[in-house]
Amino acid sequence: MNRLRSGFVRAGVLWTLALLGAAALATVQAIWSLNDAQQACFFHYPAIPCPAADDPAMTQLAWRSSPSRPSGSRGSACSS
Repeated sequence: MNRLRSGFVRAGVLWTLALLGAAALATVQAIWSLNDAQQACFFHYPAIPCPAADDPAMTQLAWRSSPSRPSGSRGSACSS
């Protein structure tokens, strides 16, 4: 029984490490993609226009606020 339990624990740890590795790779790829887009906008400005600072897509990418929640709202939705 103890041997079986250690196998499950080992599988769970390996699964968690694999998911963390995949998340790290996805994060690096997203940062790389944003950097490439910013460089394309800067170096090829007339052909590739740069988005405005108030563009909702850029606001979401910069993680400043979400369009579903006004920027001034705080607290829970149930507060009166």
